[in-house]
Amino acid sequence: RISASADMTGAAEVEGESRLISYSSSKQINRVNAVSLTGLEAGATYYYQVGDGSVWSEVRSFTVPAAEKQTRFFLLADIQEEAALEGMGRIANHLAGQYPFGVQLGDAVDNVRYYNQWEDALSLFTLDGIRDTDMIHVVGNHEADDGGNNAIAAKSVFGVPAAWYSVERGDVYIAVLNHTSDKDTLQQFTQWLVEDAAKTTCTWKVLVTHVPAYYTNPTGGGETYVQYLPAACDAAGIDFYFSGNDHSYARTAPMTGGQVDENGTVYYICGSTGGKSYSIVNNPDFHFAQVSQEYDSLYLAVEATADAVNTMRMNDKATQERIAKEKAEALEISKKLRELTVVVTAKGGGSGRLFGSITNAEVAEALEKKTGIKLDKRKIVLDEPIKSVGVYTVKCKLGYEINAELKIEVKEA
Repeated sequence: RISASADMTGAAEVEGESRLISYSSSKQINRVNAVSLTGLEAGATYYYQVGDGSVWSEVRSFTVPAAEKQTRFFLLADIQEEAALEGMGRIANHLAGQYPFGVQLGDAVDNVRYYNQWEDALSLFTLDGIRDTDMIHVVGNHEADDGGNNAIAAKSVFGVPAAWYSVERGDVYIAVLNHTSDKDTLQQFTQWLVEDAAKTTCTWKVLVTHVPAYYTNPTGGGETYVQYLPAACDAAGIDFYFSGNDHSYARTAPMTGGQVDENGTVYYICGSTGGKSYSIVNNPDFHFAQVSQEYDSLYLAVEATADAVNTMRMNDKATQERIAKEKAEALEISKKLRELTVVVTAKGGGSGRLFGSITNAEVAEALEKKTGIKLDKRKIVLDEPIKSVGVYTVKCKLGYEINAELKIEVKEA
């Protein structure tokens, strides 16, 4: 239900949709709930609760972006791995809620078959600095790799309406292409892009995909995209093409027809929030003005006015002193964890079976209660759901590839 008042006066109830999503490797199922709201007023703040009609959540709020002369947003590329999860936390601190919306360019999740990876990724978007920000999610190749289920988990969780679509934010038109490597699909998209972009009255036209057309990783799928998308960008009048996938930062000169042209499209690869990287291949035919992996975490900030677009690469380059300190702390914690057995209690039926299963949040809470060690639940990995009493070993990821095994003893409350 939604209201213009913080006390929920005059709240209107809106019926949503609920879908069951399975996670085969975790052997878990959950419900993904979604609701669509229409008729909202630009610049207005709304208060809402979610529930089943009788039980409701706490009141939260959001503000609809106002129509402004300046359109400001940010772009994030691949998250996926542990170091990138940590980097995302630092990026959220930088963002500090100052942008009306952002674009995540795909592969927020590494393996969609594991429920805990979804928990880890989604918790990042609840961090202070980003949790109240409108996000556009692009489906990446890892999120599309779901055994032929048409990326149903990613589309449902992220609210992705179609294989491709467009939105307008302020004076910026944004076309979104979710991951595909099928040539026929790419050809259909390019035809749609040219027709759809011609309808907008926005000054600036942007295309976002996961895979770059002009790439630094020759094995990442870009060799297919470069056959179709640059020509479509030329025909559609696309000003900027933002992508991820290659785990590098790169920017081309403005290009038309594969050649440098000051009135052409600028192509970006937007780095990652940290973690893995691929060797950069700087193809001279791609006319890169800048190529780099000199960052720990990276996002792009964009400011568009009627006259110009400014893009800023925002690096979070860790100091050697900070790295050394964090590694030493992680090693010390790993030694302590290996010597511990933490007791976790849960309700059961008296036969050793629990009502429900133990979560990583419960393990983190029990660990902190016993030792004072505060470990983010995302760092505690349960390979399988724990649904019975007994002694189990869980993996704790402490950063910088430092891991520790922690024994937990599950008892009935």
